[in-house]
Amino acid sequence: MSFAPPSARRLLPDLLLLIVAIIWGGSYLATQDLAAASSAAAVMCAPFVPRALDIERY
Repeated sequence: MSFAPPSARRLLPDLLLLIVAIIWGGSYLATQDLAAASSAAAVMCAPFVPRALDIERY
């Protein structure tokens, strides 16, 4: 049982898709900028650098 008005229930899927598109597009643009500034090997190794240097995350 939903307490939202019918118009809000019709808009919810559209709003969720819009949020996903914004996040996806933002991550795509960030990746595109990162790829222009560095090599693919450097990007793939980046998550392992803190552990290799024994850097605490928290």
